[in-house]
Amino acid sequence: MAVAPSKRSLMLRLSCPHCEQACMPTLQKLFLAPSSSINCKSCGRGVTLRWSHYLLVVVPGVLLLVVLNRYFAGIELFITGLVPVLLICILQLMLPLQKDRF
Repeated sequence: MAVAPSKRSLMLRLSCPHCEQACMPTLQKLFLAPSSSINCKSCGRGVTLRWSHYLLVVVPGVLLLVVLNRYFAGIELFITGLVPVLLICILQLMLPLQKDRF
């Protein structure tokens, strides 16, 4: 019988789609991309991200960064550049994991 995932694990979408246990640290999920997969630390099966979800997070963030870069310079660019980067990181953590096909 599987144990229910924690509230934090559900919020950050860190639970494995196979065994529904927390499958990776938060920092590791920030660097996970659809072209890569990792093994769940609980069951050992592969998990990854969907391309469609990933692109819905990354493309608007990059476009926002480009637009801000056009209108701000110097320290203002650094401060305004943090907003899209933080947004991408927060949304990346909310993306659901999927079973790796390979």
